[in-house]
Amino acid sequence: MSLQTLIGILRARWTTVTASALFCAAIALGAFFIIPTSYTAKTTLYVSAQGGDTPQQAFQGAQLSEQRVRSYTDLAIGDRVLESVIKDLDLALTTQQLQRKVSATSSLESVLIDVRATDADPLVSAQIANAVAMQASAVVAELEKPRDPLAVPAVELRVVQPAQAPTDPSSPGWPIITTCGTLAGLILGVGFAIIRSRLDRTVGSAEQLADAASIANLASIPIDAAFNDVEVVVQGQPHGVAAEAFRQLRTNLQFVDIDNPNKVLLVTSSQSGEGKSTTVANLASALSAAGKRVLIIEADLRRPRQASLLGLDASVGLTQIFSERLAARDVTQQWGGGVFDVILAGHIPPNPSELLGSQHMQLLLDDARRRYDYVLVDCPPVLPVTDTIALSPATDGVLFVCRLEVTTVPQVAASMSALRAASANVVGTEPLPT
Repeated sequence: MSLQTLIGILRARWTTVTASALFCAAIALGAFFIIPTSYTAKTTLYVSAQGGDTPQQAFQGAQLSEQRVRSYTDLAIGDRVLESVIKDLDLALTTQQLQRKVSATSSLESVLIDVRATDADPLVSAQIANAVAMQASAVVAELEKPRDPLAVPAVELRVVQPAQAPTDPSSPGWPIITTCGTLAGLILGVGFAIIRSRLDRTVGSAEQLADAASIANLASIPIDAAFNDVEVVVQGQPHGVAAEAFRQLRTNLQFVDIDNPNKVLLVTSSQSGEGKSTTVANLASALSAAGKRVLIIEADLRRPRQASLLGLDASVGLTQIFSERLAARDVTQQWGGGVFDVILAGHIPPNPSELLGSQHMQLLLDDARRRYDYVLVDCPPVLPVTDTIALSPATDGVLFVCRLEVTTVPQVAASMSALRAASANVVGTEPLPT
C-alpha cells in the first residue's frame, strides 16, 4: 500500500480513527481511576563466598558466588520463603498472590540480587521486600550450613541496603496511561480503517466513480443545508455551493459534444434514492436560467417523485397521453411561473416498460426535441427494472447519477454494462455525497 493510498483511506475514515483513539483514551483514563496506585520497594542482597586466603581460593570463591546467584534468585521467590513472609507479616494473601507482588532479578555475571515488592501501601511494600530478603538469607544459611559446626559456610546471603518505603508511585500516571491508550486507539483505528476500506465495495470518491464507469464526471454535487429548505436549490438558494455545482453541470453538458448536442437527456442511477429526480429538477432550473427552453418528462412510472418535489398536480401526466390519447400540451404543467415545463408520470400503469419502449414514446420525444432546447427524462434506476434500458435508445444521451458511499462499484459496472449493451450514449456521471 502506497503512502498516498493510506492518506486517502485516513481522510475518508478519519472519524473512525478519531473515535477509536478517544474511546481507548477514555478506557485507559477510567482504568487509571479504578486500578489503585501501586508502590514498589527495593532491597539488594549480596552473595558472598567465605574464606580465601590465597588468590586461587579467592577466585574459586568468586566463581562459587556467581554460580549460586541464579539459584538464590529463584529461591527468594519460592514457596518456602514466601510462606515464611506471610506468616511473619500476618498477610491475608496466598503464596500465589504474594508471588505476583514480589520479583527477584540479577544481572549477568553479578553477585547482587535485587528484590522488589509492590503494594498499594508503600510501607507494606517495604515490609514485604525486607521480609523476603531476611527469609531468603535464613534459608540460604540453613542450606549452606556445613556439617562441621566449627566450619564457616561456603556462601552466605547478606542484605546490602534494607528497603525504604517509597514516596513516589511505581504505576504510571494518568498522562502516560492516557497517551498509551490514545496511541493504541490510533493503531486500532487505522487498522480497522484499512480493513474496512479493503472490504468496502462502495464508491467512495468521484475519481473511483469515473474509474468504475469508464467515463468522466461532469460535476460533483455537494449535499448542503440548502436541500433541507428547498429541493430546487438553483431557484431557492441560487448563491449556494449546490446551486453553483448544478450550473457547472449545465456548462459541462453543453460542451460534451458541441456538434451533436444532447437535447433529449435521460437521467438515471443504479438504484433508487440516489438523487436523480432532484438532479433533474435542479438541472432544468439551471438550463432555464441560461435562457434555454426546458421540458421535464417524468418517465419513472413506478415511483414518481417530481409531483411532490415540485408541488404540481399528479393526477394527469404521461400515462394519459398513451391511454387517453391526450396531446402533450394538455398534460404539460409550468413550474415557477414558466421557469420550465413538466410532464408528470400520471397514473401508475401495469406495464411501464412496454409504454416507455413504445412507438408513442418515441414520437413524444421527437416532438419535444423540436419544441424545446432540452428535454430531461427522469427515468427509474437501471438495475431493479428494465424501463430505462427500453427507453435509452430513443434519447440522445444518458446522465448517470451516483450516491457516494451508498452505491457499490459492482452496481455501477453492471449499470454501465446494461446501458452500453442497449447502445445508450452515456455522456457522463454525477456523484453526490451521502
